[in-house]
Amino acid sequence: MTPTVLLLLSAIAGAGMLDHYSEPAEAHYALCRRTELDAGDDVERIVGVWKACLSEAERQSFTEVLPAIRGNLALASAILDASRSDASSDAERLERALIAVARQRDIQFRLEKLAQVYRQYTVTDRGRSRMSAYRDVSFRWTNQASIDTGLGQVNEIVRRYMEDAGFRWTDYGHQSAVGADLVCRGTVRARVKEPEGDALDQLPIVETIIAIDSIKLPGAEKEIQGFLTSASAQATTEQGALDASLHEVAKAMAATMLHRVIQTSFATAIDIEDYLDPDVEDY
Repeated sequence: MTPTVLLLLSAIAGAGMLDHYSEPAEAHYALCRRTELDAGDDVERIVGVWKACLSEAERQSFTEVLPAIRGNLALASAILDASRSDASSDAERLERALIAVARQRDIQFRLEKLAQVYRQYTVTDRGRSRMSAYRDVSFRWTNQASIDTGLGQVNEIVRRYMEDAGFRWTDYGHQSAVGADLVCRGTVRARVKEPEGDALDQLPIVETIIAIDSIKLPGAEKEIQGFLTSASAQATTEQGALDASLHEVAKAMAATMLHRVIQTSFATAIDIEDYLDPDVEDY
């Protein structure tokens, strides 16, 4: 393996992504991320980076990174299109970008990028008004007993990334959670994966799964469909691998949760757009 590829793989490993993809796909995605950084704040250039990245990933059949690449391209394209629109204010431009995000299916968004746009929107009067019914969140783990015995850090880690996403955390069972806008019911499980090849040469790998069974909106008397998120990590100790995988799965779960909330909030706007222009295609 070349030094350049090793450097790129090292960068991905530091971000906790190494165990998800094959080495060539990892290197390709890392190169795309680095090229995106080089583009700075030039959104048009960023869109070009992810278009080229997607084209090459499809050519090389790097199927495992396609959802993440498409997520990056979709968000950058939404921001670019909104900036070129006839929107009369920053709030309206951000709203248009989020409507485009809400139309996406079967892709993965990076939490920090999606949350940045969402947070900018929610500090506007327009954003506060629309998203006020989706701010406070609580989690009820149905396997709380197993969490207490081996996954005590779950709530702390999940809280961190949910707050990064722009939600306000409330502890389930506490008085503050009685009026939570979003009540999530799910399970958290972790397992040590069997090493491939010679076990003596393998560092421990832990896979953590967060299964969100339902997301209730008590105030609106409706639910958002649940989903499953998993992540694996490798470290010198099982505890280190567990901690790393918990952070990765919680971060990915928070990004999916934010996307689902955006979809729910803008569902009516999407229906209207599709009625007016039914031939519009997703990126």
